[in-house]
Amino acid sequence: MRKYEQNIEVVDPQLKNNVELVEILVEFENSWSQGLTYFLNSKKLNQLLHFSQVIEAIGEKHKQFADQLEQRDTEIFVIIPSLLILKSIENDDKEICSFFYPEIIDKNSEKGKIMLQLKVNYETCRKKLGGYEFYNLVEKCLIEVALNETENKKSLELDLERSLIKEIRGLAMCLSRFKPADWNKFLDVVIK
Repeated sequence: MRKYEQNIEVVDPQLKNNVELVEILVEFENSWSQGLTYFLNSKKLNQLLHFSQVIEAIGEKHKQFADQLEQRDTEIFVIIPSLLILKSIENDDKEICSFFYPEIIDKNSEKGKIMLQLKVNYETCRKKLGGYEFYNLVEKCLIEVALNETENKKSLELDLERSLIKEIRGLAMCLSRFKPADWNKFLDVVIK
């Protein structure tokens, strides 16, 4: 933009002939649109910041996840909503799940009942193993990080893969598909 400010004559009167300028304007428009959606609404801004920090922290803990994020690996589009469901189970999602998938908090809906049962099962396993240790184990299973021998044994004992992880992934797919356009915009901002 500064380049054109100094010499406006280099701009072709037909905008389509100014490829560099068009690219800048498109990027500006997209940023403006995202800003209107997320930065002017304090609740959405807090949700965005919170979940961005969660994603960043997980990336710092697990190099494999950080690499997947950087490469935009297709797996992250299943992993990220799964991590959000895990945060919701922990009551630490800042109501993001309920915004993108309201059925998840409706105690009379099928998915709401699944979520309630999932929370009960999660708490039961958590008491057996210990809070922080169990959370990390579930997180690793969702990200598909290789477990050490002890973690693998605990995972098999608790039957995590067949029960808890399967249910979390199922709800995560529903979450990302309920309002796909809104979810994709949110995910785009979180990943950037």
